[in-house]
Amino acid sequence: MTFATQNPIENFGTYHLPEAQMDRFAIKISMGYLEPADEVKLLDNIDNQVDLHSIQPIFSIEDVLNLQAQAQKTSVHPLIKEYIISIITATRNNENVKLGASPRGSIDLFNLSKSVAFIMGRSFVTPDDVLLSAPMTLPHRIILSPKGKGTYQTSENFVKEIMKATPIPNVDGLN
Repeated sequence: MTFATQNPIENFGTYHLPEAQMDRFAIKISMGYLEPADEVKLLDNIDNQVDLHSIQPIFSIEDVLNLQAQAQKTSVHPLIKEYIISIITATRNNENVKLGASPRGSIDLFNLSKSVAFIMGRSFVTPDDVLLSAPMTLPHRIILSPKGKGTYQTSENFVKEIMKATPIPNVDGLN
C-alpha cells in the first residue's frame, strides 16, 4: 500500500508519472485543503506531535490478508460485471478521450466495488458500490482529448458524465 502527496504547483525536479505507471495505482483520492477550523487544530497540535516510534499497529499483515480474502468472496452478479465493462468501454470509445481505462482499470473497479460491498456488510455488489468506486479508480487512468478537455475540463468530470449516461442494471432480488 502506498500513500503519497502530489503538489500540483511546484514540480521543479519532480515529474508526472507516465500513464503506464499511473495505471498501476488502484485508486486515487484527492482530499483537497483542510477546512479553516481543522487547519487551526493542525497548528494547535504542531508542538504536541506523537513520537512515531510509539505508535503500535492495529492490524497485522495476517489481519489485512484475511480481510482481503473475505472481501474477495463478495459475489458479483453477471449484470454488475457487464455494467462495469460498459463503463470501461465508454471511456475507450469516445471522441473526448485520447486514452481510456485499461483492463487493469476494469479489474480495480471490480475489486474496489467488492471491497465497498464488504465494508458495508453485504456479501454482494450493488450498482451503488460501482458508482462509489468509479470516481476513485478511473479518472487517473484517462487522458482527455483536446475536445474532451474543452468539454469536461477534467477526467473527474468526464467520469461523472459517463456514470450518468451508463444505464444502471436492475439486480434487485437477484443477488
